Amino acid sequence: LRLVSPLGSPGPLSLAGLVLAAALYALGRRRALVAAAPPGVESRAARLVFGVVLAVALAVTVQRVLGASWIAIVRDDEAIFWSKRAKLWFVDGLGPGYARAVATRELANSAYPLLNPLLQLYVFDLAGRITHVVNRLPLQLCSVALFLCTASALRRAAGSWVAAALLLLLASSPLASSAARHAHSDVLVALGALVAGDAFERWSRSGERAWLALASLGAAFLLWSKNEGLLLLAAFLCIQGLA
Repeated sequence: LRLVSPLGSPGPLSLAGLVLAAALYALGRRRALVAAAPPGVESRAARLVFGVVLAVALAVTVQRVLGASWIAIVRDDEAIFWSKRAKLWFVDGLGPGYARAVATRELANSAYPLLNPLLQLYVFDLAGRITHVVNRLPLQLCSVALFLCTASALRRAAGSWVAAALLLLLASSPLASSAARHAHSDVLVALGALVAGDAFERWSRSGERAWLALASLGAAFLLWSKNEGLLLLAAFLCIQGLA
């Protein structure tokens, strides 16, 4: 809407989005959710270890985010086409300058989904100028969200002990470190796939439509993240069809 409207600021659109979100939240609160199956009994030690591991994983992720706040976006994919597209939009919108960059292939991978550069454009709009570091923040916050959603899904599926061990593996992986430090879209793919898959599985067990709605939002997030998102969703649909 920001790109195709005459509005020069995201303020009115952001306000409208907040009002809509508040209305939908109030509407959702009026409906009672189907009671979930009671969780298995876990020891106090298991819950404590899980909580400590999750806290450490989040602290490490935040430290990585803060560490990257000194490094400008000037190289690799985050600069070549993710951030560059957002800068072209900020300067010229969808005007002739952007069209020329696509036609002359000055902008690499112009057919990629738009979520990443749209998030960076939002930061530019809020700042009133092109930034070179803080526009990573929406992508980096998805790393924090990924740990929270992963912790919830793993604990429900395998219990606190296994979830804690797997969270440690995720926190220590090079890919998790890179996602927290750069404005790449791989973390968007991971977050969208995880939320969509976990919510779909919850819907399959409970039949509660709220989970199916969340799965749909996760799938939309996945499709807008990167081309790999379409591949993952298509593979999932094929598996469901065969099943």
